[in-house]
Amino acid sequence: MSKGGTAMSRTDFLSGKSSFIRGVAKVLDIGATNKTYNRIISTEEDDFKAISSDWEVVGNDMREALEIYGETTRKR
Repeated sequence: MSKGGTAMSRTDFLSGKSSFIRGVAKVLDIGATNKTYNRIISTEEDDFKAISSDWEVVGNDMREALEIYGETTRKR
């Protein structure tokens, strides 16, 4: 339910961006030689950014769920 957009609002920011051409290339890449990931600076920083992004997405989902819950309970 994330409305995502920036690197820190998605859980997949370390994987390459998807496109139709890349999708076709993956289908044709039988040996799985075209695996690319976005790298930051270090493994520790990658982990920190990934965990931070994951928790930001969780927080956004919780805020959205609580907002929806609040709206539905007010109607009663």
